[in-house]
Amino acid sequence: MAQPVAATLAQIEFAPICTVYLRYAQPPRLPQPIYALHTQPDNGHFGPWVFDRRQTNPNCAGVLSVVISGAGAHQALTACGLAALVAQQMIATFGLPAPAGSAVIPEKRATIVPRRGLVHPPPRVSADGLNLAGDAGSPFPSTLEGSVRAGLAAAQALCAACGFTRV
Repeated sequence: MAQPVAATLAQIEFAPICTVYLRYAQPPRLPQPIYALHTQPDNGHFGPWVFDRRQTNPNCAGVLSVVISGAGAHQALTACGLAALVAQQMIATFGLPAPAGSAVIPEKRATIVPRRGLVHPPPRVSADGLNLAGDAGSPFPSTLEGSVRAGLAAAQALCAACGFTRV
C-alpha cells in the first residue's frame, strides 16, 4: 500500500456501533419503519434508533433492531444486560411485551469519528486491483449514504481499470 494512503488511514479514529436485535413471539408492527428515540443512559435508555425489520424485509417479521452509536456506558454491560435494558426501553416507549430472544452485535471500529480536517483515503490506491470502499474517497460524513457512495466509486474505478464501460 502506498505510504500516503497508509498515513491517511493511520490518522483515522474509529467509533463503535452496537446493534441489539430483539425477537418477539407475536411480531410487533411499529407505525413507522424507523424511529429516533430519546436516549437517557442514566435510565438505561441507550438506543437512539429502532428499526422495525419486518417493514424492510418481510422475512424479518418479529425482529426489531436497536442501534447504539458511539462509545458509552452501554459498552461496560454484558450482552444479556444490555439486551434486557434495551427491551425495557422498547416496553416503556412502545408498550411492547418482553421479547422472546435477543442478540447483541458490538462493532468496535464501525465508523469514523468526524473531526475538522479529517482526510478520507482515496478509493484507488497504487496496489494493482486494490480499491477501498466504506468511507474512502467520500466527502460525506461517516454514514451509510457516504459508504454506499464510496463503494460505488470503488466499484466504478475497478470496472474502469478492467475495461468495463458500464457498472
